[in-house]
Amino acid sequence: VLFRSQLLTSTPGGFVVQAGAFSEKARAESLREKMSHSYMDARVIPGTNRLWRVVVGHQLTQDEASAMAAKVRKEFGASLVVPEAQ
Repeated sequence: VLFRSQLLTSTPGGFVVQAGAFSEKARAESLREKMSHSYMDARVIPGTNRLWRVVVGHQLTQDEASAMAAKVRKEFGASLVVPEAQ
């Protein structure tokens, strides 16, 4: 499981699990569709640098997000625990 920072312990909005980031929205939507069978809250959100981020979870604690990230990584090959955008 990858962490943006090992110092993240809490954040006002909680955490989400990022499964991918793509320059093409269609590729992000493709991953979201695949993930939606296991994660009903899978969604595509705009990120920085014109990237489309695929995330799951809402306002998770870091421990909850870490556990979910391990599952996502096992199923889809990548995961990153990140603060939820406000």
